[in-house]
Amino acid sequence: MDNRRLQTLSFIAIMTTCGIIFLLHGLLQANSILDYYITQHQEYIQEEQHAALVPSGNISQRGDIDRFPIFGTKEFDRRCPWIHLGRPPTKSLRNCTILARPSPQTAEGISSWIPHVVSGHVMSLQTGCRFLLDYGVGIDLSRVLEPRSPWIDWRVPENYNCDRDPYCVLASDRYTDLGGKDKKAAVAKVSGKDEIASVHNVRTAFKSKIDESLKELSLPDLRKALPGLELSSFATCSLRSLFRLSKNAIEFQPNIFSTILPKLHSKHSMSISLYIRTGRTENLGGKEPTAEHREKALPIIECAIHLEEKYRPTTSTWMIVTDSQYLKRWITDTYTKSSDVRTVLHTQSTGAHTRATRGPSTVDFAEAFIDWYLIGESDVVIGSGPSFSDTATLRTKRPYYLEERGKCLKKEVFETVEVGKDE
Repeated sequence: MDNRRLQTLSFIAIMTTCGIIFLLHGLLQANSILDYYITQHQEYIQEEQHAALVPSGNISQRGDIDRFPIFGTKEFDRRCPWIHLGRPPTKSLRNCTILARPSPQTAEGISSWIPHVVSGHVMSLQTGCRFLLDYGVGIDLSRVLEPRSPWIDWRVPENYNCDRDPYCVLASDRYTDLGGKDKKAAVAKVSGKDEIASVHNVRTAFKSKIDESLKELSLPDLRKALPGLELSSFATCSLRSLFRLSKNAIEFQPNIFSTILPKLHSKHSMSISLYIRTGRTENLGGKEPTAEHREKALPIIECAIHLEEKYRPTTSTWMIVTDSQYLKRWITDTYTKSSDVRTVLHTQSTGAHTRATRGPSTVDFAEAFIDWYLIGESDVVIGSGPSFSDTATLRTKRPYYLEERGKCLKKEVFETVEVGKDE
């Protein structure tokens, strides 16, 4: 009986020891994986600093494709000197706040939120009000993005409620005499500043014919309030200074720092983002009309091939951003060439729309934001649809093309130039 008891105790001791060893091994492995991803994120930040200043090696000799400088560099300060005018201590007469948040009744997504972010930020620099941003109740922005600088910390403090703060104003997509009188007056009231220049709606920055009346609406006043501000780059200066991807982005796209961003930033390849909107964002159910979606994609693909022929890079990388899972597979299978000619990349996002009325989750927002962010990380962008690729391109001021009537239509901020395929 004593021997059996001893054997049982010995067995328990061995199993307990094995369990502890297994647990420690798992913890060490988990820490190693965490350290690996943290290292990847740090390398991404360092590479981003370099890529912001150095054009892609295959196309830099043309001189017409460069990268808008990253926040924190001397070149950024030269092109965006007005960004630093809003540094603490606050210049406002009151402890006011401007919060950029989508309306809970809106049927729009990220591309509608971005103009609120830009205009709210520019307003905060004029008034000295604190600037905060979020995407509505239940959306954790820190899961995918983080502030670029501690002095532009836009994170909403815990338990803060703008609705209960008499000195908080929700940002508008513009503060112009054509559509934002009430908002402009509200900002003036909470900040104690009467002279506030209107801010242009950057969602229409690539649609100059539509917004021609706004082109010079308040630019002189803006330049007076924020010396050095330029109409063609103020949105890019703002967005580049506010946020970057956080290390937590790997939760939603595991290879974003290890594969996707290094490929898009490579000095030895030309990278092209292709944004193809099919409408699956509005309805993810039912059978996908694959033939119809191929027809939508082909002109954009032809535009990408035309740009490859124009720039003649040794190698190229296509970043496919679309709400169609079928198109991701089809384009990858059909247009990938050997690894030294053309690589096709895409994310694992579902393409779900992030409009507030749909009740998006943090996962929905994170996946959509990563897609939006990656569009602007390539050398050139080819877009489609209302404005998702417009605002994504504006973040980094990339060369931007739309396919129209058999031509690649090159778009400039507040200016349109046609580029024929016979160039």
